[in-house]
Amino acid sequence: MEESALVAWCKQMEAWGWPARISQLRKMAVELLEAKGDTEPLGINWHHAFLDRHSELKSRFATPQDKDRFLAQDYGIISHWFDL
Repeated sequence: MEESALVAWCKQMEAWGWPARISQLRKMAVELLEAKGDTEPLGINWHHAFLDRHSELKSRFATPQDKDRFLAQDYGIISHWFDL
């Protein structure tokens, strides 16, 4: 039951454009387990086994944001664009 909730959560985050990180996946799994009273810690490689069991989910590295694009995230620059 918990794993199907985690899969649905991962798919929803991806649909919103915010794919979950491994650390977020682990935190959500711990919260679900604690909600049912299970305080046993997850193994260090738990996420590998989880992703193997659910082949519809994939883990990949995110590409870093372009430096020029990052520097353009200035409030003054963006507000000037909208003023135009």
